[in-house]
Amino acid sequence: MTSTPKTVKKKKPKEKIGKKRRPKQRGRPKFTAKTADKHDLYQRSVQAPEVDSEFFADYFKDYAGRDLRKFREDFCGTFVLSSAFVKLHPENEAICVDLDGPTLDWGREHNLAKLDPQQQERVHIYQADVMEVHDPKADLIAAMNFSYCIFKDRPTLHRYVKSCY
Repeated sequence: MTSTPKTVKKKKPKEKIGKKRRPKQRGRPKFTAKTADKHDLYQRSVQAPEVDSEFFADYFKDYAGRDLRKFREDFCGTFVLSSAFVKLHPENEAICVDLDGPTLDWGREHNLAKLDPQQQERVHIYQADVMEVHDPKADLIAAMNFSYCIFKDRPTLHRYVKSCY
């Protein structure tokens, strides 16, 4: 009897059990506790400035029956929301108020610098207490991400809300 030759199938290499190694990604920043920029991480993880600025503009138009043109961002930090707002329309202006100078400086370097010169002129930055800035007036004032929780008692919170009018 003649036998037919058997075909030999190649076996796939066995996968190693355990952690798979991911290839290093080039061109992407490596975030570690030492190298991460807290302002950059905050903007990436907490804020959605393009979405929020459009939401405020749409909400204001529905509520007031006119376009939102002067937006004030209290406790603005890096004022990324205000930077997005001025991009929406060539007549939009943003008033940015925060006490922390180094954070405002970071915003100037990383957010304001990305705007064109006309947009930059429409961003007004104040390093001051939000309860002390009464001018220029704004159509809408936003205090985002629980910033107002800095007010530990009702009378102080009430004073802040009254200062907005």
